[in-house]
Amino acid sequence: MIKVRLNLRKVAAIAICLAGTTLFSGCSKPDPEPDPEPTFRLEPNRTIPTEIIATNVENSSSEIATVKIVSRKSSEEISSAEYKDGGFRFNLPETLPDKYLYSPEYYWSGVISDKEARGCEIAFLAYNSVGKKIGKFEVRINYYDDVYYHYVDRDFTFTRNDGYFDCSFKKGWNIAYRYSLKISTEEPSELNFKWYFYRDPLTNEEQGEKAGKEFCECRKNNSESTCIDRLNTNYKSYINSDQFYIGANKNSCGYHFYKVIK
Repeated sequence: MIKVRLNLRKVAAIAICLAGTTLFSGCSKPDPEPDPEPTFRLEPNRTIPTEIIATNVENSSSEIATVKIVSRKSSEEISSAEYKDGGFRFNLPETLPDKYLYSPEYYWSGVISDKEARGCEIAFLAYNSVGKKIGKFEVRINYYDDVYYHYVDRDFTFTRNDGYFDCSFKKGWNIAYRYSLKISTEEPSELNFKWYFYRDPLTNEEQGEKAGKEFCECRKNNSESTCIDRLNTNYKSYINSDQFYIGANKNSCGYHFYKVIK
């Protein structure tokens, strides 16, 4: 049986337009649908791929072009999606090949109900337009409370005597929540998790390129000595790195900065 979902607002708007054709020459379009709420919850029906929606990502960056799902253990790519409008959307595959799977005991230490169980924890990585990894995405509320996505090949439980682990995994995709100093597959209702982007630290060369651009911008309104002093302070720990100067050399203004402080 195919179910058809009707948008009541659109139906109402169309009805008003039809009813008013004798009085008005036209009728305005209905308001656009709002963006979907960010979600990382799993659908009740585990036989279909799970949709993950990330909107209004905190600490978002214009550098991000692509998001990749990878195995946290091997870093092998599982799927990818475009990053746009400060978010991304994924349909997780219904199953994962054996090459991605490993024992949960690889990461966790506790009591597993089925020693033959295999699974895969995934990570969300950010890439720029030239395919360079620049950071990662995580679902969390603070430094201690966050979320882990797992695919497992069977039902099993994972526990620990001290109560730190209390997980009941079902075949397919699962979410484990770390909160209140424990990890559980039971979703906490009182916590408000959000998506965050965490940028990788810049390399020495990238720091040099950034410093060169800042020097150029600074010179528009400041003396050379002022800009040199500012960058010597901001990039003090990088100035003795040869890679730093390779980056600073990538534009003519940055090259001048490089010649002055080298």
